[in-house]
Amino acid sequence: MCENQQCRIYKESLEEKLGRFTDDINSFRLKTLKAQNLREKITKLDKDIEKLHDEIMIKHPKSIVDIFSKLEENIKSNDVLEQDNKRLRLINDNLKAENEAMNTTITELLESINDKENSILSFNG
Repeated sequence: MCENQQCRIYKESLEEKLGRFTDDINSFRLKTLKAQNLREKITKLDKDIEKLHDEIMIKHPKSIVDIFSKLEENIKSNDVLEQDNKRLRLINDNLKAENEAMNTTITELLESINDKENSILSFNG
């Protein structure tokens, strides 16, 4: 046993560190057990998923293949529709610009006709 004060303080410090270390070891063991338990559950779930997959493929192989082929067709069709939509927007923008230009020309022509009518009226009048 320690006789002097410094020795007792050192001994108590070591005992406290040993206690924390023991707590850490116990916590680590518990976490290790939980991790092992989770790994076992994951392994079991993986096996269950494989069994379900095999059962589905045995019972419904054609329908699953059909679903995926239809999905692929829909994706391709969607891509085509998006390209068509972009082209139609571009055509629409061009038509709007042409319409605005035609409206401006018509307005100018109407103003010119109106000016000529006024000129004729003032000449006759």
